[in-house]
Amino acid sequence: MSIQPPPSLSQSQTEDESSKSPSSSLPPSSSSWTISPWNPSVDDFSSLFAVWESTLSTTGWSLPESKLLSLLDVSNGTTFIARSSSPSSSSSSSSPILGFATTYTTAASSGSSIIKGLFALIAVLPSHQHRGIGTLLHETAITHLRQIVLPTLPLPHDQEPSASKKSLQLGSIFPRVFPGLPKNLGEDVKGWFERRGWSFGAGESIDLYRRVDGESLREEEGKELIKRLESQGVRYGPMEVGKEEELFAFQEKEFSTYAGWPEMFPQLVASGHIDDILCAYDVESGKIIGAIIASSDPSSPIQLGLAWPVTLGKQCGTISCVGVGSASRTKGTGLGMVFAATRYLAERGCDGILIDWVALPGMKGFYERAGYKEWRRYENEAVYNVC
Repeated sequence: MSIQPPPSLSQSQTEDESSKSPSSSLPPSSSSWTISPWNPSVDDFSSLFAVWESTLSTTGWSLPESKLLSLLDVSNGTTFIARSSSPSSSSSSSSPILGFATTYTTAASSGSSIIKGLFALIAVLPSHQHRGIGTLLHETAITHLRQIVLPTLPLPHDQEPSASKKSLQLGSIFPRVFPGLPKNLGEDVKGWFERRGWSFGAGESIDLYRRVDGESLREEEGKELIKRLESQGVRYGPMEVGKEEELFAFQEKEFSTYAGWPEMFPQLVASGHIDDILCAYDVESGKIIGAIIASSDPSSPIQLGLAWPVTLGKQCGTISCVGVGSASRTKGTGLGMVFAATRYLAERGCDGILIDWVALPGMKGFYERAGYKEWRRYENEAVYNVC
């Protein structure tokens, strides 16, 4: 999300108007540019990656080319690319990509037929910014998402469904590059989206990270809490074979409104990554009262869907989908799971652990109690009404 209009642009001005500067050699009309869906089997990905490298990588968001490709080349995603439509440009499939915008779709909630549209990324080469390319990419991506989302909404749109399901989200879920607009891109970028119809709420979210190699993970961390919980009848351990259906039912009951969350557990089991799941069990009944995903495997579905573990290190683990049943909350069960998962990943050879998309202020300070520190911060969340 690296379109950076100058602060002087007002609400009534457009990105195209800034092209009146002497540095702009191409006219700012839509006839100057061709917007088309990216085809990974035809279009040169290195040209698209060059856009990323010259924009987002320069603002602290470095990704290997292979990782970006894997995040974009997915069944629930569509990326639009911009090229010059000038007669002097080369053939459309080989001319340089000047910018791109990526969208994803997902079920609005577990089992829902309503589709949630996600505007995940937009970037334009610095040499071609302020010429209308970003606006055209944005309009094309929004139109695409509207065409998918609107037919899934029950009528009348002004009554049902809820407002959140009638809105597109700025950011993505799985695959997840950014959960919201990165704060480090600045107020100018936020203003660019606001002028195009996006509404930002007051909340924020953060990614957290901690080292767990060498002396960075002390032997005594979390032991007193886990010992106290064990005395109260809580046990932590790997997901037990034979309890899969119980786990899936638990996730559906407790977290069905969290888009993409309950669906991740069956994916892990089906792909042979059941060992990425740790559970909290009630000792007396043996029932699952909490679950957490703790992955050390880059080929796991959860890590394949997250952008930043590979940036943080080859041995970076991830903690995700941390959830405790409503009847077992406020007792420290969740924090105990985090400590247990941290120790588990360290024992599996991780040198650091990423916990991404933690909503504030609700979860403020929670993971910090287990030694995690803020790594990145985002706006959470911006919405665009499609009705």
